[in-house]
Amino acid sequence: MIEGQDILYFSADDWGCGLSTSQTHLARILSKKNRILYINSLGLRKPKVNKSDVKRMVSKFSRFTKGIEQAAENIWIFTPIVIPFHDSELYQAINKKLLVGYINFYLKKLKMKNPIFWSYLPNTVNLVGKFNESKVVYYCVDEYVAFEGVPKDAIQKQEEALIKKADIIFTTSIGLYESKRIYNPTKTFHSPHGVDITHFKQAVDKNLPVPEDTRHIPHPIIGFYGLIDNWVNLDLIAKAAEARPDWSFLLIGNVKTDITRLSSLKNVYFLGRKLYEELPRYNKIFDVALLPYILNDLTKNMNHIKLREYLAAGTPVVATDSPEVNLFRKVLYVVAGADDFIQKIELALKEKGPVPYQERFKFIEHESWENRVEKISEIIMHGGK
Repeated sequence: MIEGQDILYFSADDWGCGLSTSQTHLARILSKKNRILYINSLGLRKPKVNKSDVKRMVSKFSRFTKGIEQAAENIWIFTPIVIPFHDSELYQAINKKLLVGYINFYLKKLKMKNPIFWSYLPNTVNLVGKFNESKVVYYCVDEYVAFEGVPKDAIQKQEEALIKKADIIFTTSIGLYESKRIYNPTKTFHSPHGVDITHFKQAVDKNLPVPEDTRHIPHPIIGFYGLIDNWVNLDLIAKAAEARPDWSFLLIGNVKTDITRLSSLKNVYFLGRKLYEELPRYNKIFDVALLPYILNDLTKNMNHIKLREYLAAGTPVVATDSPEVNLFRKVLYVVAGADDFIQKIELALKEKGPVPYQERFKFIEHESWENRVEKISEIIMHGGK
């Protein structure tokens, strides 16, 4: 692993937001041998005047006033305040001036010199070269222009410019690799997500207690966890729940879309978001785990961390088709349509004994986050050669 480096780390997620994303996993591992100034998300979309966005803005302002916070050994957090109009040259110029000033101040305070500029966000491109950085790494985890509310033309141009400037570009899916390497062919690499194998393998421990809020839910339990947004195929789940009233469908995560149809069904349960630390306990009660996504420009470029987590937990997985899911076809059930969805769940429910688990586990046993960081480090150290 790279070591002894200072890293200026522009995340797409806020530290401490309750999620354990690829960005926080990688930062924690990198911090074992390097120092990190972790910049909470600059955002990509214009905020809406709703309770969720107002609450988030208030939280960001509160954290901004605290300056830098030490979150863990070798990790310091800074929450910037930016004007959220990423398609305006004027506001971007103002943001640039403020960000460069604040970040250089904190780099100096932490005695960080020549940091690796490590970014997950296209709109950091105008900050490149302002911190005397040793390298520029762009780590692309999503097709950002496919998200709602994002100024697509502006973000597309910013991303192309950042890829051309970067020394190394990592992409987490094959689709992203193919589309981003066009702008920098020799410096772009495919780097799939990893998994915390030890954490999720707890699900096979007979002594691990099941969550109290699931004790009333009858088996078989067909489960899903993650953000419940418009890219989740809720219609597919609803049809299956209506057709199989003796099955329980358990959905865990924040709800960001209309769930009226599902809420009316007695065999569908919503438990809200759970802490990362609790997920193995929920995996334990899943008889089948779901990856039920609508295929669009966003999801076909996703590399699903939860897929590897499900497999590490030993859970049979039923997934809708996508390029990344196809890579795991040998150890999961791929769905072709609504009727096939029910049939594949039925097949998954029939699995008995330890053999299927061992097959699933072997498929991902070398894909730990630690192994992923080692491979990333090798590429960075050798300049992509």
